[in-house]
Amino acid sequence: FDPLQFCDAAPLRDNLLFGAIVPESVRAQQQIMAAIREALTDLGLVEQVFELGLEHQAGYGGRFLFPGTRSAVALARHVHDAGPVRHLVGGWGAPLGIDLWADGLSAWLLLVTTGVGVAVALYAPHYFAPSAGHGRTEATHQQQYFWPLFLFLWAGLNALFLSADLFNLYVTLELLGFAAVVLVALAGGRAALNAALRYLLVSLAGSLFYLMGVALVYGAHSTVDLALLAEAVRPEPAAWTALALMTVGLMMKAAVFPLHFWLPPAHAHAPAPVSALLSALVVKGAFY
Repeated sequence: FDPLQFCDAAPLRDNLLFGAIVPESVRAQQQIMAAIREALTDLGLVEQVFELGLEHQAGYGGRFLFPGTRSAVALARHVHDAGPVRHLVGGWGAPLGIDLWADGLSAWLLLVTTGVGVAVALYAPHYFAPSAGHGRTEATHQQQYFWPLFLFLWAGLNALFLSADLFNLYVTLELLGFAAVVLVALAGGRAALNAALRYLLVSLAGSLFYLMGVALVYGAHSTVDLALLAEAVRPEPAAWTALALMTVGLMMKAAVFPLHFWLPPAHAHAPAPVSALLSALVVKGAFY
């Protein structure tokens, strides 16, 4: 994956979420990206030391974390230099194809996700070591499943923050939810499995509400691309109904009161690295 392959795109003048405050949001994004770029200059030797340190501390997971980290940093630099960019997956643009969109907010969230992921990756090998209270067989079993699930979750988050249409957001939310559910159940035992099953059922219910809202939007406007919807959506009953359905679904996934009942058991019975991922990243994906 080479983030520099992203092609230039027009500014977000008609973005559905920003509306008339685009100039202010763009200026804020530019200030954020300027601060990020200043902190990330002269990365040559730092990158090499960081890569070796990750591979040594995180082992298997560290081999994949550094390329992802480097891609997030490169994309942030590119957004800072060239502004928001759009990538047409497979060369097919909206409304037929899938577009990926990167602006200051998404680049910033990618960097935050990378930072949290690196911290969890450095801590996880020590947590799952036999000396941390696990038997050797149990610790090996948990590590075997933790790393691919963790990287799968990270990929889902990255795809979520780069999505530019409602249906792709649904797909990435599903990937994120399924990975998180299995990670919660990783601890084993009846309590952890009950918490994971409760999380799964709530996540599926939230997905159903969200998908019904997407279906209403697509039926009314024949597109799910956010840029095209920004020009087409009007304050009408179908739009308000879709908004209500999608909001309820996202509230369930984000554990917003009073739909947060699934979250405390998931935190309590998940392994510590998984609990950190849930609180710092997973439930925040729905807010985005």
